[in-house]
Amino acid sequence: MELPIDDVWSEDLLWQARRGMELAAVHCLCPGRYHWLYGAMRASGVVASLKSERTRLASLLQPLLNGRPRIMIGGSADPGLFCAVGRISGSHDTDITIVDRCAAPLELIREFAQPRGLRCQTLQSDLLALDAHEQWDLVFVHYTLNFVEPRLRGRFLERLASTLAPGGVLVFAAITGEPITHHQQSGLAAAFAARARQALARTALADDAQTIEFRQLLQIYSADTTAMRLIWPAAEDVRVLIGDAGLRVLTEDTINRDWSLFGQTESSRRIDTSTIIVAARA
Repeated sequence: MELPIDDVWSEDLLWQARRGMELAAVHCLCPGRYHWLYGAMRASGVVASLKSERTRLASLLQPLLNGRPRIMIGGSADPGLFCAVGRISGSHDTDITIVDRCAAPLELIREFAQPRGLRCQTLQSDLLALDAHEQWDLVFVHYTLNFVEPRLRGRFLERLASTLAPGGVLVFAAITGEPITHHQQSGLAAAFAARARQALARTALADDAQTIEFRQLLQIYSADTTAMRLIWPAAEDVRVLIGDAGLRVLTEDTINRDWSLFGQTESSRRIDTSTIIVAARA
């Protein structure tokens, strides 16, 4: 019997965490061992896929998914974004291509999609190397900019613009806000690791998290995740990059993200933002 739409797109976070680690051990050479532990961070609740901007993104994507558009997701660590877009579309056979430079998440997404009968194409490629050879009606990029070195962000947006088919639309989200300082970095990395250990201890991954290998990976992951916050872009920087890439902004939203710096006092909590821009070729 065919599963209801919502069931087909429902994730199995525990399976994704464990299978993600297995695939990463074979395929992932990313900084911070990112795909080794991303699934475990999601399963423990330390990180989430769409977080506080979920409702607004759904309202932006819904009208763009009418008429069976060709969709590209630019960068995805697991099936989370694939499932979010599929659920919003309300269809089992939405035409979605996921592009990532790492083979580990692509294989995880394929293994998730195949037994559910979900239509899914994957392309292993650096988004900075994309050209206009293949184009899509909707390009969805969620936080990928935050992984790109500042000096390469202009080129990154230009490459995304080149993949838009005539009349195509880019839906683009980036974490924006005040970067942390080098002075804060080591303390915040240690606090992140401590918070992750506490969260993992309350899950079915508790025993896995006690292994020496896992604890070492967590230290690497925590350090790299924290270092990324040294290069947070400002919202104005994102707008400039969008314009310089030959795109015009159709809508812009700012969603507050309450990021508790683990181990800090309530008065030390930060409020970062998600800047969500819908853009088309100028």
